[in-house]
Amino acid sequence: MIHLKRLEFSYPVALFGLALTSLFWAGNALTARYISADLSPLALSFWRWCLPSLYMLPFCVMYVRRYRCEIIQYRWKILCLAALGIGTYNSLLYTAAAYTTAINITLVSSTLPFGTLLCSLWLLKSRPAKREISGALLSCAGAITILSHGQPERLFNLHFNSGDLIMFAAMLWWSLYSVLYKKWAIPIPAMALLIILIPLGTLFILPLFFVQNNFSLGITLNHNVIWALAYVATLPSVLAYWLWNKGVDVVGPGIASIFSYLIPVFTTMLSIPLLGEELHIYHGVGALLALAGLWLASIRKG
Repeated sequence: MIHLKRLEFSYPVALFGLALTSLFWAGNALTARYISADLSPLALSFWRWCLPSLYMLPFCVMYVRRYRCEIIQYRWKILCLAALGIGTYNSLLYTAAAYTTAINITLVSSTLPFGTLLCSLWLLKSRPAKREISGALLSCAGAITILSHGQPERLFNLHFNSGDLIMFAAMLWWSLYSVLYKKWAIPIPAMALLIILIPLGTLFILPLFFVQNNFSLGITLNHNVIWALAYVATLPSVLAYWLWNKGVDVVGPGIASIFSYLIPVFTTMLSIPLLGEELHIYHGVGALLALAGLWLASIRKG
């Protein structure tokens, strides 16, 4: 059996893991859009976490027994992380997608690095380096270049609605989750803690899920839904969250949050072969700006 305490990430491995996280979450966004007619927002959020809760139940029982003292000692912090990162964030994200456009969601998501930097300043008392701020701005410019199709003036014609406010709340919740995960440093290995958080977070979603779906399962099973759930319940949930948490541990929540600007880059890359979209010059320019910003933000002195 692999000893999770020995799975320590080096700085470059943590950065690579954060890039993979953005790739998996880009696939999650495309999948959610693809099956939106078959699953309500809370149904998608619930089943995304209910399935891992079921297939990881034996491991959860094992880790609860192994780390029961730590769980008792940090119980309120663990419940808070489960509510923020698993329960509330995903439910708000999918609900926002039902009321606003994909471009608005991505634009509001661009506030994540700056919200995380502010939360870090408040809760961790850590001032972001100038290179982190410069990198965040450069990567943000890359994301906006892709979203605006290389014409920033198009952004002035956008209309914002209640869905955008919900998405902003989701970003605030995720910033808090990331910073508190770092601040509290609960002495349980990242994967073990995640496996414990997943069923707890699912319980937060359960009552809202049943109410929204009139106490039904809220799912129409077909070939597409089965494959979509198989994806969202593994790579963008369990694996991506583990890589994100490990990344936050190693590089800090500020730098980790800047990797969210890779999501529109990867979404574009995936949309070209999967949805038949065309590749344009602004895609390349935006991707280069985003990568340059990540390089600048993640460079270490010495």
